[in-house]
Amino acid sequence: MLLKNANSEYPDGENVVTNEEMVIDKIKFNVVKQSSFFKEKNKLATKYFYIAEIDNREFMIVVVNTNEVDRANAVKSVLDSKFILK
Repeated sequence: MLLKNANSEYPDGENVVTNEEMVIDKIKFNVVKQSSFFKEKNKLATKYFYIAEIDNREFMIVVVNTNEVDRANAVKSVLDSKFILK
């Protein structure tokens, strides 16, 4: 997976990229979060990449938004996900 450098992608934003591990439905995910705050517009844009290996394949969920309510609902939906392995 290739992530662009947040500072070059959004030079007018205050950019933060974090990486953490999280377990969702007993599956370990690597979660890369990119947040960009734009002072002039008072807007926060986020990209969350949930990456896991399932059945020897890379699986990724991407959440991108600029609205706090939508962001919270999308993240809750991902965290509440159930996976059926065959």
